[in-house]
Amino acid sequence: MINLNGKSASAVASFLDDGRTLKKNSFVESIRKGLADADKGFTMNTEQLKKRLLK
Repeated sequence: MINLNGKSASAVASFLDDGRTLKKNSFVESIRKGLADADKGFTMNTEQLKKRLLK
């Protein structure tokens, strides 16, 4: 925490914390995109997934 005239002026996070936060945000965004795709009907069954993964 950085103080200015005895009051909090800024917070500083370590680079390690920032990396974890970025990974967490990326994971959460991936989940959001997947849910949005499912809502739009962009889904596949197990057989379709197997075929796609084995290409």
